[in-house]
Amino acid sequence: MNAALHPVNDPQAVAVIEAHFSLGDGLEVQSDGTGVFFIPWGEVIGRVRTPAGEAPEANSYNLRWRGTGPGDCGGGDVAYGLAEDGSFTIPCQAGTWTITVEVPNGTGWRSIGEGTVDVPANGTAKLDIVLTAAP
Repeated sequence: MNAALHPVNDPQAVAVIEAHFSLGDGLEVQSDGTGVFFIPWGEVIGRVRTPAGEAPEANSYNLRWRGTGPGDCGGGDVAYGLAEDGSFTIPCQAGTWTITVEVPNGTGWRSIGEGTVDVPANGTAKLDIVLTAAP
């Protein structure tokens, strides 16, 4: 399907899908109206450094994300962390995402740095994060 026919929040999305597949009354389509299924994926390739510019080495850091619109990052129930050299790769749907680096804090997590990046459709965004708090 032509992505131009169903941008995010397109009220005609149901009609476009029914017409494309020649469904007529053969299918009832219910949509949450976000168009999230049609948002293409990209990826964030990043690296995390200490304030001194060093790699974090062996760590138990976790990565969390939040976006400004519909969509998601990651792969379901998969957790994402850092390699010893501070590198990471996260699949994300196109949009603006803030990636947060967290450390275990008792029974939860504490933020020690973050960065924001615009992920292009079917492309790669690079993100460098400098830790702002001690682990």
